[in-house]
Amino acid sequence: MTANQTARELWDAIANHFQANKAPRAIFLSHSFHVLTQGNMFVHEYAQALKQAADALRDVDKPIAESEMVLALLAGADPRYNTTGEIIAGEAGMTFVKAVDRLALQELRLANQAKMSASSALVASSSSGCGSSCRSASSSTSIMQPCPN
Repeated sequence: MTANQTARELWDAIANHFQANKAPRAIFLSHSFHVLTQGNMFVHEYAQALKQAADALRDVDKPIAESEMVLALLAGADPRYNTTGEIIAGEAGMTFVKAVDRLALQELRLANQAKMSASSALVASSSSGCGSSCRSASSSTSIMQPCPN
């Protein structure tokens, strides 16, 4: 503020200050948007981060097109989703929301597969034999006895 400055002059000074910072901010935000990757985030967390980055770009008059949102989502997604990503990329008119839903469904499938594999491995390891506890101590030849269930 300066002495004898009107409200209009102050408003114009503030607006000019923010307009001068808009271009460098847009460059920084654009870079942040395009290098964003999923990392250890869940699909919905990653999508939310992309959406927030796109909203910040829109606020500096650099809106992101729907198709660019989908491509950014697929480009930064975990490699486990490559096949699903190829299917999504091949569909005409794919929206960001639909793409997120497809990746989230694949995320659930993979989590369920991992859980099923872990429980199968547990069952297999518990029923694959009974080790040395099934050997008979009454004989010097150590005859194998069936394991008690």
